[in-house]
Amino acid sequence: MDVLPSILLFSVLIISFRVPKSCSAADTISFNETFTDGQTLVSSGQSFELGFFSPSGSSSNRYLGIWYKSFPDTPVWVANRESPVSHSYGVLTVSADGNLVLLNNTIPSRVIWSSNSSRTVLNSVAQLLDTGNLVLKDSSNMNPDSYIWQSFDFPTDTLLPGMKLGWNLTSGLNLYLTSWKTTSDPSRGDYTYGIEISGLPQGVIRRGSVKTFRSGIWNGLRFSDIKGRGSGCIMWFGDLMDIRELVEPGSKQDMYIRMPASELASETDKEEIELPMHDLATVTTATSNFSSSNMIGKGGFGSVYKGKLLTGQEIAVKKLSRTSGQGLKEFKNEIILISRLQHRNLVGLLGCCLDGEESMLVYEYMPNKSLDYFIFVDGKFSEKSDVFSFGVILLEIAWLLWNEDKAIELMDSCLEDSYVESQVQTCIQVGLLCVQKLPKDRPGMSSVVFMLGNEGMALPEPQQPGFFIERSSIEMDNFEKCNASNAETMTMPEAR
Repeated sequence: MDVLPSILLFSVLIISFRVPKSCSAADTISFNETFTDGQTLVSSGQSFELGFFSPSGSSSNRYLGIWYKSFPDTPVWVANRESPVSHSYGVLTVSADGNLVLLNNTIPSRVIWSSNSSRTVLNSVAQLLDTGNLVLKDSSNMNPDSYIWQSFDFPTDTLLPGMKLGWNLTSGLNLYLTSWKTTSDPSRGDYTYGIEISGLPQGVIRRGSVKTFRSGIWNGLRFSDIKGRGSGCIMWFGDLMDIRELVEPGSKQDMYIRMPASELASETDKEEIELPMHDLATVTTATSNFSSSNMIGKGGFGSVYKGKLLTGQEIAVKKLSRTSGQGLKEFKNEIILISRLQHRNLVGLLGCCLDGEESMLVYEYMPNKSLDYFIFVDGKFSEKSDVFSFGVILLEIAWLLWNEDKAIELMDSCLEDSYVESQVQTCIQVGLLCVQKLPKDRPGMSSVVFMLGNEGMALPEPQQPGFFIERSSIEMDNFEKCNASNAETMTMPEAR
C-alpha cells in the first residue's frame, strides 16, 4: 500500500523537471533555460540543493538560496538577501550576456538580482557543485580557475568547507560573513566576521565597527587561539574586549604576558620575591644582636654584619638603615638584580629578612675579601662600588675571553648581522691596552685614535689588566684603621 504514493510522487517530480524551457539537467542551468519557484537544482553528489524558500515567519517573501539537502530548513547562502521576490513569481535564468539573472516574473518583469559579471560569455552555464558553490562558467572551458562568477566569492552568513575569507588579491574582493538581520529576514545584520589584515592576519567579529571577538593571529599554520594544551601568541593594543573562559575538558592553559620594557619597569615593585625568608630572631642571634664587633662594613645604605647560622654557615647580613633613603622599591630591585647575576666573583644571595621597618639581605660570607668586599663591605666606596664592580666583571670576562681567543663572544648574538668582526676585535684589544696595570704599557689618547682609525695595523699584545682602584697611602691608612676592630687585615694592591 505504501508503494503507490512513492511512485506517484516520483512521477510528479519527473513531470516538473520536464516543463518546457525549464532546466534540462539536475545541477545546471544553461542559456535560454528558466528555473522557477518550486524547482530545485541538486549537486551531483546529492549534498547541496538550490531553490526558492521563505524564512520562518515570512509567508510571502521568497529568496533564492542554497542549503544542505539533508537540512532544507537551514540555508547556507542567499542570492537576493536584500531584495525578496513577492510570492512565487521568481525566475532564474542565464541572460544573453552570460550572467545569472533573477527576475520577478510579473508584468512588466524586473531584475531582482544578477551575478553582474563584467565578462561577456555567449555559452555560459550555471552549475551547483557538490561543495555548495554555485558557479557560472563557459560551457567550453571546465577549468575552475576560469569561472566567470561563483557564489563562494559572495558569502552570506555561513562559511562552507573550501570557502575563503579575506582579501582576494586577484579579484580585489574582501570576503567576509554577515549575519541575518533577524531569523525571518536574511538581509544584512549588525554582525560581520572577516580577516583583518592590518598587521598579522586574524579573524575578527564586529558589531558595526566595534570589535567583539578575535581569533588570535595567524601563525602560518593556524590561528593562535589554540585549545587543548596547544600554544600560540596573541597581541593586542588597548583594552581587552574578548576575554572568555574555556570550560571544556582539557582546555586549561598557562598564559604568559610579554610587555614592553618601558611598561615592565613600572611593574618592578609588583614582582614576587622568591627567596628564603629568615625571621628576625634568627638573624639577630646569628649576628650576636648586631654586635659592633661583628660589623665588617658600613655604607650609605646601612651596615654589614658577619654572622653564623645554627647550621654553622657563615653569613654576611646587610641591614638597611632607616635613614638611608632606600625604600622598599630599591630594596626589591637589589634582590631582583643580585638573584639574576651569576659570577664566580659575586657572593650568593641566601635570602632576606622583612620584619616591620627592618629590611635585611643575607649573603654568603667570603673571608678572603674578594670582589664581594668592594660590593657590600667597603663603606667609603659603597655608593659607587656596584658600578665599579660591574666594570671589573666586564673587564675580567673580556680578558679571559681574549686569552682563549674568544673575544668576539662579548658581542650580543642579536647584533651578529650588524658588525664587522675585525673592528670589534680591534676595539676590544685597544680597550684592554687602555687598562694595563702599568701606566707605561697604556697608550696615549692620540695613539688610541690612531689605532682605531687604521684597521689592520699591528697592535701590541695586552697583558693582564689592573683590576683594583687607585688609592693614596693616606687613604690606605684610613681604610685599615676603620677596619682594625675586625681582627682581619686586607692588603690593597695599587694600580697606577
